[in-house]
Amino acid sequence: MTTGFIILAGGKSTRMNYPKHELMLNNQRMIDFIVNKAKEITDEIYISANESINGYQITYDQRDNIGPIEGIYQCMLLSECDYYCIMPCDKPMLPIAIYKAMLENIKEKECIVLRNSGKVEPLVAVFKRSAMTAIEQRINDRLYSMTELCEVLPHTYYNTDLTLLNIKTQEDYQLLLNQFEYNK
Repeated sequence: MTTGFIILAGGKSTRMNYPKHELMLNNQRMIDFIVNKAKEITDEIYISANESINGYQITYDQRDNIGPIEGIYQCMLLSECDYYCIMPCDKPMLPIAIYKAMLENIKEKECIVLRNSGKVEPLVAVFKRSAMTAIEQRINDRLYSMTELCEVLPHTYYNTDLTLLNIKTQEDYQLLLNQFEYNK
């Protein structure tokens, strides 16, 4: 069983007004922080971004403005992994243990999605390679919603009640820094 890890770093960061992957966390860029976490699961790491990131090979969207489904699909095209863990760059404190548990619990389903405090987080998921056909079909049909993709695939949820900080603004980033310092 081979596992790939797809990091989504292709957002426009309009509210942050600065590339989130370049923000500093624990004396390293956020992208480095996340890559180091991913290495606990695999060395097969793929980064979907809309600009180059120093030190990494980036996968770019071939179709513009259709969202994360395109980044995931382009990263999946690069490899032959059996499973793909999906992580957005703006949730750096997401425990890697979540992905380990999802990999253990996906069983016969095509995807397993995080449901945190009852809220579905479609960008925190694990997809089997076999889901790639459905992903491609949805892109061709111009159906780009990740939530809807997860709903049409045979799926299950991994339930948790974590407090997950999503970094969208400078204020969120400051909360992240404070939280990180507090948890040291």
